[in-house]
Amino acid sequence: KDMEHYFFNENVKELEIDKFIYDNPIILEVVFGLINRKSQVKLVDQTGRFEQDLKPDLIAYNLHTKMWTIVDYKRSNSNLLKKVGKVRESYKSDIPDLIAQLRDYVEFFNDSLNIKYYKDTYGDTIEYPTAIGIIGILPEDYTMGFNRLKRDFPNWVEVRPYNYIYDSFCRFIEVSNSIS
Repeated sequence: KDMEHYFFNENVKELEIDKFIYDNPIILEVVFGLINRKSQVKLVDQTGRFEQDLKPDLIAYNLHTKMWTIVDYKRSNSNLLKKVGKVRESYKSDIPDLIAQLRDYVEFFNDSLNIKYYKDTYGDTIEYPTAIGIIGILPEDYTMGFNRLKRDFPNWVEVRPYNYIYDSFCRFIEVSNSIS
C-alpha cells in the first residue's frame, strides 16, 4: 500500500519518494540489482566545468553490471509521450530533461580530479557509471510507442516508469510467496 501511495500519487514530492525508496532498499535491489546505496550525495566539481554542485538522488553499485549506477527520481505525474500512435510520436520534455540531468551526473566522473574527490569523500572509486531515471506512469496502451522511442536513448541510461518498477516488485513478491 505504501508503495502505491509513493509511486502513483501525483502529489508526492521527489524527496518523499527518495526517502521511501531509501528506507526500503529491497525495491531497488530486486528490480535493478542496486546495493551499497548512497543517497543525496553532494558532487563538488573539482574542474570548474559545472556551474554548481551536483546532487543525484542515489548512487549505488549494480550487481547485474558490476558498475556504479546513478539514479534520479522524478514525480509520477510526469507525462512521458506525446502524439501517441501518430506521426512524430515523441517524448514530452520531461524525459530529455531527465536524461540531460543524468548526463551531467555521469560526466562528472569523466575527470580524474572528480573521481579522486569522490573516493576521498565517500570511499568508492567510480569510473564509467551508468544511469537510471525513474519517472512517470506509462499507460499500457503507450507501451509500444515507449519501447520504440527508447531505442534512441544513449546506451548508458535507462528510463523506467514507476508502474514498471511496481509491477516487477509485485511479481517478485508473488514468486517469493509461491516458494515452498
